[in-house]
Amino acid sequence: MIPLTRLLIKTVHSHDELDFDAPLLQAGLGGCPWRVAVASILLNRTRRAQVQPILQELLRRWPTPMELAKADRASLADLIRPLGFQHERSRRLVRFTAVFLEDTWDDLLELPGVGPYVNDAVGLVCFGCTAIVSGDPALVPYARKLDLARVELGGSD
Repeated sequence: MIPLTRLLIKTVHSHDELDFDAPLLQAGLGGCPWRVAVASILLNRTRRAQVQPILQELLRRWPTPMELAKADRASLADLIRPLGFQHERSRRLVRFTAVFLEDTWDDLLELPGVGPYVNDAVGLVCFGCTAIVSGDPALVPYARKLDLARVELGGSD
C-alpha cells in the first residue's frame, strides 16, 4: 500500500462525470478522492444496492467537500437513515470532510472515519494501488482485474 498523503491526494485531477453503474461504485466517481472516501464510508458494512441511490442524492445536494462540511446534520441524517446508524454516519461524514479540507493532516488514515477499507478504495480507484490490505470482497476482485489488465497491456505496477 502506498501512503496516501495530503500532498499526493491534492495532485489528483478528477472529473465531474459520474457513472453509478460502474462495476465498482467508487470507480464511477470521477477519480475524486473525496467522493471515493465518502462513498466508502457509506459502503462500510452496507450493500451497494442500499448505498447507491443515497450517494447519488447526497452528491446532488452537497456536490463538493465545502458544501458537505457545512451540511445540516439533521438533513444529512434524514437522507442516510435507510442505511442505519444515520446520526453516527452523518457526524462522521461531516467531520471527515471538514478535516479533509484542512491542511493539518499528513496521511488519509489520520482522518475521522478512514480505516483500511476507505484507504484501500481511494488508493485503488484514484492511484491504481492494487495492494488491498482490508481484504474487502468487492475491492480485491477489482484490484485483480486491474492487475490482469496491466499484464495484458505489458505494463507493471
